[in-house]
Amino acid sequence: MTSPFIAPAAKVFTEAHLPGGDGRTACGIECAEADLWMPVELRPGDRVHQACLAPELFTQEQGALL
Repeated sequence: MTSPFIAPAAKVFTEAHLPGGDGRTACGIECAEADLWMPVELRPGDRVHQACLAPELFTQEQGALL
């Protein structure tokens, strides 16, 4: 079973994201090839991006700023 969480391997891990389809995360961030997005297993204390968990609470502009 594949992890439902993803993170860019080319950047320091700060928060996991949920894949949303069409090459973007659930919060609307583009999953660029240069960022090397990959599945991650969460460990205790790891954070999940809040806009991915509840995208209906965030506008696209707000999501882009996070």
